[in-house]
Amino acid sequence: MSYRLLSSNIINTEWSAILKLQNFPNSNHIPNFFLLNRVCCCSNNYNNLEMEDLDPTKLIVINDQRSLDRKISAIRNAGPSKLQVIADFDATLTRYWVNGLRGQSSHGLLKQGNPEYDAKRQALFEYYHPLEFSPAIPLEEKTKLMEEWWGKTHGLLIEGGLTYDAIKSSVANSNIAFRDGVVELFELLE
Repeated sequence: MSYRLLSSNIINTEWSAILKLQNFPNSNHIPNFFLLNRVCCCSNNYNNLEMEDLDPTKLIVINDQRSLDRKISAIRNAGPSKLQVIADFDATLTRYWVNGLRGQSSHGLLKQGNPEYDAKRQALFEYYHPLEFSPAIPLEEKTKLMEEWWGKTHGLLIEGGLTYDAIKSSVANSNIAFRDGVVELFELLE
């Protein structure tokens, strides 16, 4: 099966190149989790790349090397006390596959213990989830749709009376796990 990456689909994560942290103080304490991350930047130079030609553990594509160097330098000069790391949770810090099954999202694992509201939230999932991954929807429109989905889902959690016990039960019965290296990441950041 062949997949094509178009420039509009390449993830703009130039900032995550800091995870490579070349010559960063104490670089011998950086777990492999950091060193395996890839950097892709939008550029017309990378249209129609064949997915099977890319080894994601070795791929580093940088659109503006000078800009990246300035950012890394600014981070180093500011020092560790000024570093903030923002990381997505679902399928970034957590595993995509857990025990041979698709891992749940933080929202997906919540069960209110109220069948009516669980069904309403499932209906929202069935409507919005395909839109989240649709390549035909422009990013600006998709962002609005995702915010609409979150708002409606949060509203149902409140309206249906999500309880602390329901959260505890949901987590205890969930199919969710952290990726390798997350504990080390948190320890390093601490």
